[in-house]
Amino acid sequence: MLMPQDILLLIKLLKPENQLLTYQNLGSSLGLTQLDIHAGVKRLRSARLLRDNGLRPVRLSAKDALIRGVPYFIPAQKSEEMVRGWATAHAAAPLCDLRAIREAGSSLPVVWADRAGDAIGQEVTPLCPEAPYAAQQDRSVFECLALLDAVRVGNSRERSLAATLLQERVLGEPAFQV
Repeated sequence: MLMPQDILLLIKLLKPENQLLTYQNLGSSLGLTQLDIHAGVKRLRSARLLRDNGLRPVRLSAKDALIRGVPYFIPAQKSEEMVRGWATAHAAAPLCDLRAIREAGSSLPVVWADRAGDAIGQEVTPLCPEAPYAAQQDRSVFECLALLDAVRVGNSRERSLAATLLQERVLGEPAFQV
């Protein structure tokens, strides 16, 4: 059975340049131990999200797991009270940069609680405790986590836009035609 940290690892491995990383480098960039990385790789391979050789994700399966699976097996808990933290979901890039989200403006911002954060909003639980650390280490990991949070807690418009952008990042294909 997959754990939330395995999804964080999968997100990191979706970047092509990360295929040359060691377990130690992956662990330090995600806030996980080498043992956590080794066990996560084993579970991701067992779930057919990684190929048997190396650390290459099966991208179509990864897309389905992130967009269709994670919201159900790792649901986000959202608090009604406002807290200081780091913006995520529709309150963070890349979603907050989209005109459709800016114009709708109906949802309250959501944040990962942290006193050092620069935003005020409803607290939402991160994918896993290590997610905020990993997000601070790598901008593309942060954007994928924010999109995943939008899929987990957003309204239907936010979920749909986030799923499209997440698909673009996972598959490497343009999501929107200009």
